[in-house]
Amino acid sequence: MRKIHLIIILLFTITLCSGQNIINVMVYDSISQEVLPFANVMLVNNQKGNATNIEGICTIDLGKNTRTKDTLVCSFIGFTTRKIIIQLPLADTLKINLSSNSKYLKEVLVSKKDERLSGRELVNNAIKNVKENYPVETVELETFYREKLFENNKFIELNESINSIVYTKYPQKGYAKKSFRQYWNSKQEWQKEEGFPLWVGLPQFFKYYNTVDDKCYVKTKRVSNNLSESDPKTYSYITGGPLALTAIDKVKYLADFMDPKLLGKYDYYRKNAVLIDGVLCIEVGFKPKVGTKPVHQPWNKKIGFPLYSGTICISKDDFAVVKFECQFSIINKTLGYQVQEPWQIYPTTISVQVKYNQLENGKWILNRVRTNQFIKANPKGKWKVLEDYNCIRELTVFNVQSDLGKARSNDKLLRDIESARLRSFTSEYDALIWEEFDKENTYKLSKKELEEIGKNKKNVWKE
Repeated sequence: MRKIHLIIILLFTITLCSGQNIINVMVYDSISQEVLPFANVMLVNNQKGNATNIEGICTIDLGKNTRTKDTLVCSFIGFTTRKIIIQLPLADTLKINLSSNSKYLKEVLVSKKDERLSGRELVNNAIKNVKENYPVETVELETFYREKLFENNKFIELNESINSIVYTKYPQKGYAKKSFRQYWNSKQEWQKEEGFPLWVGLPQFFKYYNTVDDKCYVKTKRVSNNLSESDPKTYSYITGGPLALTAIDKVKYLADFMDPKLLGKYDYYRKNAVLIDGVLCIEVGFKPKVGTKPVHQPWNKKIGFPLYSGTICISKDDFAVVKFECQFSIINKTLGYQVQEPWQIYPTTISVQVKYNQLENGKWILNRVRTNQFIKANPKGKWKVLEDYNCIRELTVFNVQSDLGKARSNDKLLRDIESARLRSFTSEYDALIWEEFDKENTYKLSKKELEEIGKNKKNVWKE
């Protein structure tokens, strides 16, 4: 009888294991061999995906009716996306290495001092030299700002503006840690509009306040018609505007992986030498320390946890941060946050790219910010999202000058408050300014985007 019981238990265990139709994937850097937390892994045919955890491993539950042949797509910001044909199921963990997009230099002359500096020491020196490398007085930034929204990879909405931003000095030490917040107000105007307000509050995930003296004046704006084909129609509620992106300046605000108090919670590793706009830089990878436990980061509280992974490019000559790229994944459940309302449907992934430019006086200043947020369709659960959505925001600085205390009209001030929204902001359409900007290749949309948004059709721009 005991043998029968053992056989029954064994059969039950085998059945249970066979029912767990899952695959495991490990993602790592091909050069440093370091694992890549928050990398995105997707099965195209089976429409299943996940993000790697702190140890660089993700598990994908295939469920029932699994297609045996599939294309696995693996991506991580700053690295070349890989596509691999696989046969399911997989008996062992699939290991995938990704190659950096950076153009590494085969031979670089470095001093013995440079060779001795570890990744953490390079970042620490970058923090210590912020005052020497960046403006310590307020400047005025002339900027171009764009918001793009995609539905199932189709371009459905475009919002653009040309702005003058009063940008305060570097650094604002400790400021970001005191001001981490969520944009949300239950009485906001989105409730008065028809359709599904997909992006309510989303672009401000991990957004910090700018200082009270950082201000954005909109010179002119234009927005397109919304081409959503969903039912009900999906429209964006992208709040924050240009100031939502200036708040991502981790160098200015010494936030997250640039926060001296969080250095001990990240692993920093030296990668290689890269050339960025003719400037020789050392690339440093960073990620939360292996073994970091899932955390719950409350809104409006200090950031006390390592939440990002990515790379920082630090100038060899003066330790200035020339560029950084980082990524965060909600799927990772690092926050342990529960969705209770439709406006709390956070992006599946968030990636950030920030680049700095060197001025004639040798100082470095914010040059370009780009964020990419993706929501994967989720037809199940309490709050259903029936389509894939992608929101891309870009801010480009095309001129920098000293702030001379110019008189500006508050009518053009896009305030850094909960209801700040470029699409509904009142601003005159200046055809002459836009005509000049449309000639610049820097700001042109791709041919595909132009066709989908129908820019050449009458009344596309809601002027």
